[in-house]
Amino acid sequence: MLFLLVAALRPAGWGLRTCMIAAFFGAGLIEASRLVHTPALDAFRATLPGQLLLGTLFSPWNLCA
Repeated sequence: MLFLLVAALRPAGWGLRTCMIAAFFGAGLIEASRLVHTPALDAFRATLPGQLLLGTLFSPWNLCA
């Protein structure tokens, strides 16, 4: 899903490889954000959009997927 979002919003001149790299780093940032627990982030994660966008639990297997 993240790759499709990056590919749809990519700047002109970005190829497939650049989109894949950007999606990988984006997924890494999202997974790393799950390790940070602040009251504002936890409140956002309690909502449906927060669960869909950020998730709730860190899993290294998500990076592999």
